[in-house]
Amino acid sequence: MKEELKSLFAEIVGLNNVINDPALFGPYTDDFTDHYVSKPLAVVRPSTTEQVSKIVKLCAQYNVPIVTQGGNTSLTGAATTYRPDAEIVLSMTKMKNVIDADPLSDTLTVQAGMTLAEVHEAAESVNRSFPL
Repeated sequence: MKEELKSLFAEIVGLNNVINDPALFGPYTDDFTDHYVSKPLAVVRPSTTEQVSKIVKLCAQYNVPIVTQGGNTSLTGAATTYRPDAEIVLSMTKMKNVIDADPLSDTLTVQAGMTLAEVHEAAESVNRSFPL
């Protein structure tokens, strides 16, 4: 089932966006404290909301837990998997676009893969600050 599932992920996001080689997991499985290291079934990197939806439906069908990961800057292990080879990391790193930056309403809408530093830069580009 694992190989079939990985193949189905590749149909959704493309072969280059499914990482299943543990040697390449590092940036997606090790948090900044080095206390939390995980071994997911795969790392799946969607680039659209539609792809995310398809991945979630597929995981629900196969009863595979998902750990969603933004910039993986967690210091608590919250963005790492718990059960080896049983969960996927849904990495949002390909979803880093600014959807809308409106200085008149003081709003900034971004995709989930942006790091806080990138959000700060986006806010500053319209003469605003992001205080978090």
